[in-house]
Amino acid sequence: DPMLVVVENVPGFGTSAAGDILKTTLRRWGYHISEAVMDARDYGGIQSRRRYHMVAGVFPGYEHPAPQERNTTPIWPIVEARLHECRDITDSYAITSPKAVERGGNYITRESTYCPTIIKSQDRLVKDGCYIADGGRIYAPSPALIKDLMSIPQDEEGFVTSWMAKEQEVELLGQSVDYSMHKALMGSIKDHLIENAGNRTIVRT
Repeated sequence: DPMLVVVENVPGFGTSAAGDILKTTLRRWGYHISEAVMDARDYGGIQSRRRYHMVAGVFPGYEHPAPQERNTTPIWPIVEARLHECRDITDSYAITSPKAVERGGNYITRESTYCPTIIKSQDRLVKDGCYIADGGRIYAPSPALIKDLMSIPQDEEGFVTSWMAKEQEVELLGQSVDYSMHKALMGSIKDHLIENAGNRTIVRT
């Protein structure tokens, strides 16, 4: 059996029937459960991505990383550096239709200190997508900017997605974890395992 199981899902999963079944099963198998809904902005991220995380381990006492102070500085320099790569969608019917105007949008502006959550269907100009509004124009973020907003290292760090078709690339990124939040979570899990098992390989037979 694995020493530790980590589950990442949408915030509602923890109180869903499927979540309850999973937790009950893991407890019956002897795992200790710790769960939390984390917001990337509380862990060094600049994206309002909220995700449910469950950590089930053989050792008791795991605690999720403590929230940190959120960014209060406008993120516009990050956006501006990539704006030339972004698609101008000002005249797109998905943006200018009466229904789109009525429902507003999730926009990054020069004053924004974080960005709305990047989603899978982002490139199809859906109502919940994250867009950029500046100078009377509206832009769809490029894949490289999406990586920056999700704190995902660029290609030279090994996260190569440029070989995909653009829509597929954006879909993959939109389903990804926020890198800063995930790094904080995995760091706390590593510390928990080292504290309880030591910095060595354990094999149970």
